[in-house]
Amino acid sequence: MPRIDDPKLWYVYLPLALQSILTSSGDVANTVVNAVKSLKSQPIVIATSSTGILSTANKLPLLLKPFYKILLAEPHVDKINMENAIADNLSKWVLVRGALYTNGKKKGKYRTGEMEVGYTISRRDVADFIVRECLNGEKWIGKRPVVVY
Repeated sequence: MPRIDDPKLWYVYLPLALQSILTSSGDVANTVVNAVKSLKSQPIVIATSSTGILSTANKLPLLLKPFYKILLAEPHVDKINMENAIADNLSKWVLVRGALYTNGKKKGKYRTGEMEVGYTISRRDVADFIVRECLNGEKWIGKRPVVVY
């Protein structure tokens, strides 16, 4: 029977539902960081974030720049706090940055990289990327992959 401190059980994904319980993504990240640090073996923490922040701030489609600068400025501060809490305190993490999230169907075809530019991505394709690319291997550990169409 696996134990709670078994790192294979602790692939942590921060879904929107969990974020809504606490006050912010940054608060959720700090809670996860504290929990993970208490474990004997550190698991991989996988969190979803957004394009248009930190290293991708200038890598946006031209039509989306005003939207990101005006309407998403405050939520992006929260995402930056989340990313910094995880990246600054843990050694095994992946911060998946999606373009504008949609509720569309899974296409199974998307672009990934650390500086990709695109308009949208479905939540189902982000989940597909996490399962296929982040949970199966170490390619993205310590990185912030961008997932876009």
